[in-house]
Amino acid sequence: MSALHFALAGSILVAIGHSVLSEKLHLRPLRRSARTRGTEDETWIRLSTLMYHFPSLLWIVLAIALMQLGPSATGTPQILIRC
Repeated sequence: MSALHFALAGSILVAIGHSVLSEKLHLRPLRRSARTRGTEDETWIRLSTLMYHFPSLLWIVLAIALMQLGPSATGTPQILIRC
């Protein structure tokens, strides 16, 4: 496997790990505390969820961009899809 494949797999693992950990460690406790205080606001909860999952989406975009690269004859990556 090349370094490109490791970067692709790593970015996907980081995205999944970031999403799962942010949900377990931050978002669930925030929702729980909002419910116990009686200040549960649906807009606030949706914005918080978006804020925590946005970096995970960026890691997936990076993985998609890395999938567009392929090896060339010289061994350096080249873009496979031309616009």
